[in-house]
Amino acid sequence: MYASNSRAVSIAAEYLLRHNPCSRIQMAQDTGLTASIVTHTVKLMMDAGFVQDTGVTISKKKGSGRAQKLLSLNPDYTRFLGIEINIGGIHVLIMDCVGNVLAQVHAGADEFSPENINETTVQLAESCIQQAGGLPAAAGLAVPGHVDQHDQFISNNPQYQYLNIQKIREKLHMPLYAENNIEVMALNEYIRNPESTPDQ
Repeated sequence: MYASNSRAVSIAAEYLLRHNPCSRIQMAQDTGLTASIVTHTVKLMMDAGFVQDTGVTISKKKGSGRAQKLLSLNPDYTRFLGIEINIGGIHVLIMDCVGNVLAQVHAGADEFSPENINETTVQLAESCIQQAGGLPAAAGLAVPGHVDQHDQFISNNPQYQYLNIQKIREKLHMPLYAENNIEVMALNEYIRNPESTPDQ
């Protein structure tokens, strides 16, 4: 669907995640994409149901220029599974496209053994999916350690010695992206607080 426009779609989607809602003109000015590319890209995203017209218009200058229509991500387009493993236990949630939490579950660190960390993670994920209804498009896993280029988890903490990203991915039957939890926290700030975080 987006094959020949993947870069523009990626830029537009990231911009909308950070500035939701926004106008096409705002997007073009802030991203460096030309107005024609923005128009074409937004149409592709709207045709796919990923972006919607809010029905709201704004006018930057009184008495001049056409009012700008505001666009937003469609929260119902799809949903995502989020998993964080930390010293407190395993935290799982389902969210929509704009970050609204639809369901969440948690298991404290004292509720499972290190040997069962993968099975417990999968069980919690399945429970959360059942609560929310509907299969997520993909999952993100935040872990308290390093993830190498082969998706191997590296940590000196014996609490996580059995954590296996590949085993969790295989059991969930969906794309799963793993990252260090501090990196994920930084990404969260970047997306949710664009006014106070740098573009890079």
